[in-house]
Amino acid sequence: MTRKTYTKTFKLRAVDLVLQTEMPVTVAARKMNIHHNTLYRWVNAYKEHGEEAFDEAKQVANPEQELTALRRENRDLKQQVDLLKKFHDMLEQKEADKFEFIREYSDLITVSKACELFSVSRSGYYKYLAHSPVEGKDKDIALEKNATKQTTKKQTKKRKRQAYLRKK
Repeated sequence: MTRKTYTKTFKLRAVDLVLQTEMPVTVAARKMNIHHNTLYRWVNAYKEHGEEAFDEAKQVANPEQELTALRRENRDLKQQVDLLKKFHDMLEQKEADKFEFIREYSDLITVSKACELFSVSRSGYYKYLAHSPVEGKDKDIALEKNATKQTTKKQTKKRKRQAYLRKK
């Protein structure tokens, strides 16, 4: 459902109808084919701000939402600035170095923002993570899993070969 928008002229005519003729808001709203709460809002805005209340450039739909969005943007920009101050030379590095940097500092900046800053894809980063070497005990576990996978592949291949030979 789309939201109706009204011109400044229409709003002023509706407000004038209420204020000049002293017509009840509900009657004027019905006559103008708008909801009475909308007209009440327009009348109150006009009383408080005059004609400027209907200037498009000065209107803020929801100040709390705008404040939240601005705070989010401010936080993101601060993260970007901090990141770029510390590691501006990282922009010239290889993709693998950028991915490693993103992995190390993912607690300071979101992965998507870091990938955007370094002009690398998120999917590439996650692919790098899946195939990158792991340290310590995790490395041993990864090697063991890989060895098990290889053994399973060899066994499967051997079974397929035997089944093929049996058919002949």
